[in-house]
Amino acid sequence: VAGPVSKLAAPTEAKVKRKASDYSKRYGRNFKRIAGKYKLKSGAWAKNGFKRAQREAHRLTKRK
Repeated sequence: VAGPVSKLAAPTEAKVKRKASDYSKRYGRNFKRIAGKYKLKSGAWAKNGFKRAQREAHRLTKRK
């Protein structure tokens, strides 16, 4: 019933979280700001909406 002792006794190491780059932070803000233009009234993505929102967010981020 019990698993091997080596798995249970192994120390668990906390994963080191990577720091978000300035670009990814700016991209995230831009994406959230413009995502509504590419969604339906129900809140679901329009056809190709996510792809188009992603492209525009990258375009805006590169420009600034």
